[in-house]
Amino acid sequence: PLLDAQFDRNDMLVGTLDTGDILVWDLGLGGSSETLTVAAGASHPNAAAISNSGRLLADGEGDDYRITSIETGTVTMSIDPAAEVIVKHQVDTDPGDYRVVDAAFSPDDALLATAVDHTGDLGGAVVLWDAATGEAVAVLGSPEHHDGAWSVSFSPDGTMLAASVNEGITLWDLGTFEGARIVPPDSALWWPSVSFSPDG
Repeated sequence: PLLDAQFDRNDMLVGTLDTGDILVWDLGLGGSSETLTVAAGASHPNAAAISNSGRLLADGEGDDYRITSIETGTVTMSIDPAAEVIVKHQVDTDPGDYRVVDAAFSPDDALLATAVDHTGDLGGAVVLWDAATGEAVAVLGSPEHHDGAWSVSFSPDGTMLAASVNEGITLWDLGTFEGARIVPPDSALWWPSVSFSPDG
């Protein structure tokens, strides 16, 4: 079955299957054609995201994450969100205990945000990446996060990032990386998804 599906701005559709595959379709010009199949692994993939240009696919399984060219099907870079969270938080040093559960490209495709969760509820974070080089730009969040990060969304102008993290919602200024809690933590609630409106 299809676990997740999303459109980009260029009539591209990405679907995540429980077989471990990610399928990308081009729905433009009045038709549809499968342009890329990415075999993610033995279990289902997580956190697939298409760049706004329609040229890049970010996807992974467990703590393994990568960016793939949709045009050629080749992996352009591999990134390690777990390692960045481990260095920043120093809570659990086993990369296998972390997973990327959501990802999003900035409107100009310069940045990739990954929401990283800990499988044992020992915390997580949002890791920002330079989408062209694969270098980590920032790790947002604190070691006190109990439930880690679940969802990320860039504002339409690319100046802010919203994330569902630590049983609440935080908004970060991407110029200063200062965060403001806009929905306070509530142990009885968790926020599986966040999104900006089209006008910000």
